[in-house]
Amino acid sequence: MFVCACVCVCVLFLKLQPGLSTASTPLWPRS
Repeated sequence: MFVCACVCVCVLFLKLQPGLSTASTPLWPRS
């Protein structure tokens, strides 16, 4: 549940800050 909350917050944060999407790409392990 904690992970789900973190992901939700991260998604909302990225939506508020589109410029950080490219900067935060390494933080998101895309399989």
